[in-house]
Amino acid sequence: MYKLSKDVLLRYEESIDSGTFFVFNVINKELWCGNMTSKFLVELIDGENDTEQIKKKLSYILGVDMSADLSISVNNILTELLEKRMIVFG
Repeated sequence: MYKLSKDVLLRYEESIDSGTFFVFNVINKELWCGNMTSKFLVELIDGENDTEQIKKKLSYILGVDMSADLSISVNNILTELLEKRMIVFG
């Protein structure tokens, strides 16, 4: 199960590129940017959902079928957020 690091700040700006979601790690000064779909995904990282639950819930929120592309995208985002220490496993 993943959860957000206690060291991150979240912000969504509707006026930047039709909506940009920012995750900033205040310790290592890493910034990660995404879109509204990324915002939905990050909101599911609450320490309660495992990777498969995140994928299923995101698929439902977006109103799309679970696909290999969605699964790969979620895996890539989770990996990147882990590498930047914006989320933690456990």
